[in-house]
Amino acid sequence: MKNDASGTQTLARAAAVLKHLGTGGSTGLRVSDVQAALGLTRPTAYRILNALVQHGFTARDPSGHRYLLGPELALLARAAVSHTLDLQKLCQNEVIELARETGDTAFLLVRSGYELVCVDLKNGSYPIQTMTAAIGTRRPVGIGAAGVAVLAALGTDDASEALKACRARLGDYARANDAAILSALRQARKRGYALSVGMVHERVSGVAVAIMDKREPIASLLVTSISERISTTRIPTIVASLNKHKSIIERKVLHYRTLSK
Repeated sequence: MKNDASGTQTLARAAAVLKHLGTGGSTGLRVSDVQAALGLTRPTAYRILNALVQHGFTARDPSGHRYLLGPELALLARAAVSHTLDLQKLCQNEVIELARETGDTAFLLVRSGYELVCVDLKNGSYPIQTMTAAIGTRRPVGIGAAGVAVLAALGTDDASEALKACRARLGDYARANDAAILSALRQARKRGYALSVGMVHERVSGVAVAIMDKREPIASLLVTSISERISTTRIPTIVASLNKHKSIIERKVLHYRTLSK
């Protein structure tokens, strides 16, 4: 039993390391970055990273001091996409159109457990664009408008578990707190869309809706801009555009599910 528990813990840590490396982008992360973020000892972080290197799941940069996601993951991702729903591809045109219609930055964030992962973004025509996330950025469900939109669409038990996971990581978001998240959640359930005012970045606001697969939220469509631009008079126009593209995406998801049967 002890060996089973130890093996499960090692697997969980390796999965956490891979997920965190995804936030490092093309520059990668140092051992100390991984150690600090995941609460590991330096020898443990080093051992896991190098074991993953041996299997091609991570790679070292030319200096040898930073680690990046490895080529084996790309091969596995291609294999997975061949028989699973590729939301980034499915939603690509809708994200482009959302940015064009609003003039602001449009994002697609896909749900992964109790996290959201940014998989696509497009800039609009407005001179000031708010890049609040990069491709691969992960945030807990509940943080920002995209996270609140998904949180509001979850069932009671899942929402409770998502809130627990979010609270455990509030220290990573200086402008987010429990009261603000709960208030945004109540408003999202009442309005049918989520609004975040400065929760993630000062003077930046976001409006988001959840994309549903039957009764399950699988992603979030988000529009962000400087807070002065997300005004009470303009929000209905943004929400209308979000809901239009949400409906198109949900029809595409339903069509995909029907063809896959």
